[in-house]
Amino acid sequence: MKAERLIGLDFSKRESYPEYMESTAFALKTRIAQWASAAPILQEVRDADIRSASTATAMKNLQGAINRTVSTMPERKISGLVEQQRWFQKIRMA
Repeated sequence: MKAERLIGLDFSKRESYPEYMESTAFALKTRIAQWASAAPILQEVRDADIRSASTATAMKNLQGAINRTVSTMPERKISGLVEQQRWFQKIRMA
């Protein structure tokens, strides 16, 4: 089934396409207006969530995921600090 039939329009008739475009433009404008009016409220909710967040609780909640990730990673031979120091040495010499 064609998409235009799903939304109740038949594009084989020339007058249906402008009708579709007008309804689509109206729907987009309506959706944009809805998001614009909701944005300040959503920002207030976000700000309240951030203010009430606890770092300790977040760390506790993420501890399992972090431990799982770390336990599945291959062991590194070096930490990267040696490589970083080599780069700093190159920069100092330049």
